[in-house]
Amino acid sequence: MKISRTTIRSALTPRGLEHWDKKLGFGNRVEIQAWQTAKYALRAVQATGSIGRIEQRIEILQAGPYFGARRANIALRETEGRLGIIEKAVDASKDAILILDDNGRVTSWNHAAEEMFGYTKEEALGHDLHSLIAPERYHADFQRVFPKFRETGSGPGLGKTLEVTARRKDGTEFPVELSKSAYKIGNHWYAIGIVRDVTERKQIEQRLKLLEAAVMHTADSIVITDYRGLIQFVNPAFCEITGYSAKEVVGHNPRILKSGLQDETFYKVLWATITRGENWHGILHNRRKDGSIYIEEATISPVKDENGKITHFIGVKRDVTDREKYRLELEKTIAKLESIAYGLAHDLKGPIGRLANLVGWIIDDFGSALPEDKMNDMQGHLEILKTQAKRLQGLIDDLVDYARSKSRSKSERMDLRQFIQEMVERDLPAPTGLELVVPQATLEISTYKNNLWRVLYNLISNAIKHHPSPENGRVEVAWRAIDNNWLEITVADNGPGIDPMYHERIFRFLETLNREEVEKRGYSSSGIGLATVKEIINDLGGTIRVESSLEHGAKFIFTWPREI
Repeated sequence: MKISRTTIRSALTPRGLEHWDKKLGFGNRVEIQAWQTAKYALRAVQATGSIGRIEQRIEILQAGPYFGARRANIALRETEGRLGIIEKAVDASKDAILILDDNGRVTSWNHAAEEMFGYTKEEALGHDLHSLIAPERYHADFQRVFPKFRETGSGPGLGKTLEVTARRKDGTEFPVELSKSAYKIGNHWYAIGIVRDVTERKQIEQRLKLLEAAVMHTADSIVITDYRGLIQFVNPAFCEITGYSAKEVVGHNPRILKSGLQDETFYKVLWATITRGENWHGILHNRRKDGSIYIEEATISPVKDENGKITHFIGVKRDVTDREKYRLELEKTIAKLESIAYGLAHDLKGPIGRLANLVGWIIDDFGSALPEDKMNDMQGHLEILKTQAKRLQGLIDDLVDYARSKSRSKSERMDLRQFIQEMVERDLPAPTGLELVVPQATLEISTYKNNLWRVLYNLISNAIKHHPSPENGRVEVAWRAIDNNWLEITVADNGPGIDPMYHERIFRFLETLNREEVEKRGYSSSGIGLATVKEIINDLGGTIRVESSLEHGAKFIFTWPREI
């Protein structure tokens, strides 16, 4: 039985062929000593162009032509099987793997190449690689260097990884990372290219460059520490503000900036907050390298890994020394003005009250003594004077309240329900028929009585005087505990409601709605009451908002400390 020469020889390197011919012979019979073995390194190129390196051990028994041919066929089948495995591995790669022959034509094109460039294997095989995937501006260079590669297997970029631009079937260009190598089979050189799409990586790098530029050029001080709190990075703004160089602070704890003006409890709370994984925001009083004090508004945030473990802390801080200085000066100025306003209002309150009373007496005692033709006119004028005097008196009362909005009396313990009932009965004589609803359950709180009185008095009196028919009105006061420290108190009415466009405006100083209508019914409307309410609540750390729409009543909701 004759063994086909091409069957075996096509799979052997020149060295393998020489070894086969000299050692084992080739012909109709294969005659070697029993159990004699030889080990050959075989390299084969399949029709698809895949290159595989196979270490194949061939064992041939002393036998006739049938057994020798059978052994050779087994070896070839094993070779083909291993080449198939290699081809599947290449096709499964996430990188495009390309092979071109010494004419620049594609001989191998894996699945990743199809996905990356848009050409199917059938469209790519046998075609000039560079005309398929290289932008036209690269073609001249390729034509210049490829002849040398065809002859010697050498050229620029071989054995290296380069970043170049590739082109898809649709003409779009994108960045790739290209690794090239050369291999000779027989008398022909082949080039193997491994191509990786780095579009996403380039985008990330670009974002990192922008972020780095922002960090390095921002006027805010940026400090990055490890999970222990040791400084890993500071930006130029930090160095400019503190006077320390990066070299002087990296590896140290930020406590080198401590001024001593904030106690250990302050820093314990800060550290406990960020190590819980929460952001901390506040004011830091720090000391520069030269010993001077500066004030920073800081936000410190934890950075976590994919498992949720804190790895770093980032502090972004802004020098607000001048702002705080101006703020303190402004507060002092406002306090002086408030004191002056309070004194003036207090001094005017008595005379204006007496004027209002005097006008009332004139109307009562002398109105009937006026000539009949003058009586109506004079009474009308006096009524106007009386109304304006009362309005001025109410305005002064409101100004006094506003000026005292930040003043606090001693905290007192009381029952909230009883406090509201007494306030309404004593200070808010409501129209007959008005329904006031207060929870039946008692609630003990410790608070500033005068401040809470001003808030509730303004909200409930507003509900009454803005109702078109208060004798049919309903005001409901309710509360609920948010936590151990805060209450949410609600004052709701069934009045005409407030257009949402005015929800923010009504808390502004001297802002009021329906003033003329309200004053026609004998109520004052200065536009100071709700501004006073907001000032008091905000000063205690609470918030206030309104929920309302036209014809559906109004609900004022504010938070109030439960224990002061």
